[in-house]
Amino acid sequence: MEAHWSLLEEGQERIKKRDSRKDHEDFDEEEAKAILGQNEEEEEVMCDISRNLCSIMKTHKAQFIPFFEQLLPSLMQMLAPDHAPLDQKVALWIVCDVIEQTGRLALPFYASVLPLALRNVNSEDADVRQAAVYSVGVAAEVGGEHFAPYLQDALQSLSAVIQRPGSRERKNAFATDNAISALGKVAEFQACPKGDIFSFWLDCLPLSRDKLEGRAVNAQLCRLVEERDNNVLGGSELSNLPKIIRIFGSVVHTKFVDEELTARIARLLKGIQEGLPHVVLQGIWDSLTREQRDNLTGLLQQ
Repeated sequence: MEAHWSLLEEGQERIKKRDSRKDHEDFDEEEAKAILGQNEEEEEVMCDISRNLCSIMKTHKAQFIPFFEQLLPSLMQMLAPDHAPLDQKVALWIVCDVIEQTGRLALPFYASVLPLALRNVNSEDADVRQAAVYSVGVAAEVGGEHFAPYLQDALQSLSAVIQRPGSRERKNAFATDNAISALGKVAEFQACPKGDIFSFWLDCLPLSRDKLEGRAVNAQLCRLVEERDNNVLGGSELSNLPKIIRIFGSVVHTKFVDEELTARIARLLKGIQEGLPHVVLQGIWDSLTREQRDNLTGLLQQ
C-alpha cells in the first residue's frame, strides 16, 4: 500500500514539474500540447493506482484503516483550495473508496473528510465536483446517524450543483448526474423531508450521461416503486406517478437500463395499468411525449 501511495506522489511531482514550465519565457504552444498529453497519460496511471488501492480496500478492509489514518493529513492537505484540481480529485477518489468499501469502519473519519468533500462539491472543476458529490452520496447511504451533522449542507450543496447554470452541458453532465444520484441516496437513507426531496429528485430524472449511475438510479427507483414507498409515489394521491411513468418512458431502449431493469419496468407498468382507473391512466398517457408513449406501448406488448 505504501508503494501505491509513493507512486501517486511521484506522479503528482512529475505533473507539477511539467506545469512549472508554463512560467518560462520560451514556453510555446507546441510544448503546451506535449505537456497536456503527458499529464493526461500520468492521470490515467494515477487512476489505475487508485483503482488498485480500492481493490485492496475491498479485500483487506480492517487492515487498510490504519494506513488510511496515516494518509489522512496528506489527503486533507491535497483537498485544500490552493491545491491543483488533480490533487483534490485523487484525494476524493481515495476518501470515497474508503467510505464505500470499509463502511462503518470509516465512520471515525467523517468529521475530518466530509466537510472537505462538501466544500469541493462547489468546485469550478467538474471532475472534482463529480468526485465530491459521489463521496457525499456514499456517506449518506452508509453513514446512518453519523451523516446527520452534514445533512443540511449536503442538501443545499447537491441542489446547487444540480441547478447551477449549464449543469446539463456536456462538460458538467457527469458531475450533475452524480449529484442527482447522491440526492436520491440522501432522500432514501437519511432523516429528511423525504416527500419534497423525492419529488425534486424525480423532476431531475432521467440522468443524461453517466451510464453506471443511470442504471443505479433507475434500479433504485424501481425498487422504491416495488416497495410502494409512499414518499416516492407521492402519498395516497400517487401524485408522483406521472413523473415516474415519464422517466420509465424516457429510459427504455437506452444505455441506462439493462435487460433485468427493462423487465422490472415492464412488470411495474403492467401493475400500474391494472391498478389505476382508465381515466387516470389516460390522463397520464396523454401527458407523455410520443416517443415515451411508443417506448412504453412496445414494452407492454411484449
